[in-house]
Amino acid sequence: MQKNKSISKKVAGADEPASKNTWIFGGVVCMALLIGGGYLGWAAMRQTARQTPAQTPSGISAPTQPGSLLALSQKEGEENQVKIIAAGKNAESGIAQLGCNRVYFAGGNGLCLVPQGGGQGVQLMFARLFDSNFEIKHSFVSEGLPSRARVSPNGRYGAFTSFVTGHNYESVGSTASTKTVIVDLQNKAAIADLEQFTVLRDGKVFKAVDFNFWGVTFANDNNTFYATLNTAGEIFLLKGDVSSKTLNVIGKDIECPSLSPDNSKIAYKKRLKPGDWRPAVLDLATMQSTVLNEQRNIDDQIEWLDNTRVIYEIVDRSQNRKHIVATPIDGRGEASILLHDAISPAVVR
Repeated sequence: MQKNKSISKKVAGADEPASKNTWIFGGVVCMALLIGGGYLGWAAMRQTARQTPAQTPSGISAPTQPGSLLALSQKEGEENQVKIIAAGKNAESGIAQLGCNRVYFAGGNGLCLVPQGGGQGVQLMFARLFDSNFEIKHSFVSEGLPSRARVSPNGRYGAFTSFVTGHNYESVGSTASTKTVIVDLQNKAAIADLEQFTVLRDGKVFKAVDFNFWGVTFANDNNTFYATLNTAGEIFLLKGDVSSKTLNVIGKDIECPSLSPDNSKIAYKKRLKPGDWRPAVLDLATMQSTVLNEQRNIDDQIEWLDNTRVIYEIVDRSQNRKHIVATPIDGRGEASILLHDAISPAVVR
């Protein structure tokens, strides 16, 4: 499948509402961009900016106590608002005035993914950088629908994945494609789309037009990361290096990786058949996997509660509700609901 994907230009303050004078000035700039052939992308971003006013700080701060977490509420009336859960509790201790389709937070920085219709048939996405006071500091603009987000432990780097076409991983590689970008949160700059990284397999350059990447997870050194590659119907686990912009194939059939806090294991979703996944854990020392005691389908990037338990979203179809559950990684312990009516957990380390 031939793909045409590129990194969209980052837009500082892209979610600020435009004033009347801004739009007059924008008309002049529009003509210049039209001459340069960039009108459509620019116009889409400006329309997006107009639709989405900046959100004000909520007056609360992100938790600092290890074991606390952020998640997105799914309760009626507060859908997709960021909620704070104190360590050792299963009820919210605060809710921020910040709405996201996906959220992650680490090292004092967070990413909040928000879809925006760009007009002219263009689907855009804001990856909003926010601080520990939930104040938006910058907005990266990319293509597609929000899917995954991660931040390195020290808050320096971030990564986000979107569906450029399609809307699920079942069809990736056939009718759908993904876009995954690494960004420098300190300098508020895009580093690269993973398609711009050099991929090596058995020491040789590995490249194909149908590459799709997703599910980045950062190591404690804040430079190493892992990700998923799909090509020709096969799933590969990649180990990446931000500074050298390289990726090495180190395994197969490991999808949506998530590193444990001690970096010794990777939790992932194991594909049983198209559209049907179960949680599993890979020991990086032995490369042996354990499938967890979960009978329900999961389609989430698993998060670690601690070094012995993982958490992820499940859908209760009988009540049309979504919950976050916790499951021991020994393969024997049963899953239990950690947080009702919530998705997209991010645990404070």
